Amino acid sequence: MRINIDQYTVYQDRINRLAQAWRLGSYRPYTVEEAEQAVVQGIPLGVRNIVGFGFGVKLVRGVPREELVICGYVVRKVPPNAVEPPFVIERGVRDILGFDIATDVLEVGRPAAYHHSNQEYSRRIPGGVALSNPQLGVYGTLGGWLKDPDGKPHLLTCWHCLDGGKGAVGDDIFQPKTWKMATLVGSVSPASNPQSGRPTVDAAVAKLDDEKLLSDFILGIGEICGTLDNTNLNLPLPVRKYGMTSHLTSGSIVHASALITLNMDPAVTIQPNPFDYERQLLIYPGPTQASFSDPGDSGAVVVTEDHKVVGLLVGGSPSTNANGPISAATPIIPVLDELQHALQKSFEFIIYP
Repeated sequence: MRINIDQYTVYQDRINRLAQAWRLGSYRPYTVEEAEQAVVQGIPLGVRNIVGFGFGVKLVRGVPREELVICGYVVRKVPPNAVEPPFVIERGVRDILGFDIATDVLEVGRPAAYHHSNQEYSRRIPGGVALSNPQLGVYGTLGGWLKDPDGKPHLLTCWHCLDGGKGAVGDDIFQPKTWKMATLVGSVSPASNPQSGRPTVDAAVAKLDDEKLLSDFILGIGEICGTLDNTNLNLPLPVRKYGMTSHLTSGSIVHASALITLNMDPAVTIQPNPFDYERQLLIYPGPTQASFSDPGDSGAVVVTEDHKVVGLLVGGSPSTNANGPISAATPIIPVLDELQHALQKSFEFIIYP
């Protein structure tokens, strides 16, 4: 099912209205344990069970259907009679929008921005390996290689992997924690563009110390051949990524725009925490995958079958349900645009025709 720009605009407006009506981001969602305890005690789940909204194709036991829906993301999926009436997704969406519309509900647990341990990768450095900033003390994934207007190579990853409110321009970046390979030159915090009407961007770039260290490909995937605009996608869109934890995985983008709340690692300084990420791509794992991503994979680039980058992985949920765990990625065009605005220089992927 292809989503055209008119549909994208109309459905995005509906998502915004739902987020405003339910005041997403103004409350702390349930933990999985809190939701489970409420269910056991027979207490109806309220607004704290809702962690986001998106639109895309309907999923029935992991199988995409040719039906466009507005989807509510919840900590715990229960029958409607176990939910406070105003917060039953189907009923609430109808009441807020003022008309009937196809809906879906996905149990996603408590999505979080990913961090994890370490992984050595010596000498020439491809995309997909671990990296860290000792000032922050967490690990993420080197997504891919960009070049500035002078042709100098820079690595791309997430803000919450290299900055996190504790890093600074000029910090040494390591692979993963003992080999200095790059210098942080700038980042974009998710809190830098709240309610801007644009996707929430969580990104950082670091300049490679020695160009001879560059291996300008992604492990398991190969070279990059360009980028893909998220406002004109054919859903579900098959994609792949290589992350430091789960390595090479495949899945499909099933929602073209999702507002989802992500927990941040305690090492990261941001308010509020959890933080709302707007207009993200929602990804489900392929039929042979237990998950598309795991902690430590943040910063990996999400790539189509024809080697075009469509997103930057920012987090996900380990929740197990009929459809599988979710992953969230920021559309790549806004990532590059926000980096250009913040650093006052343009970046583009090192690509091959």
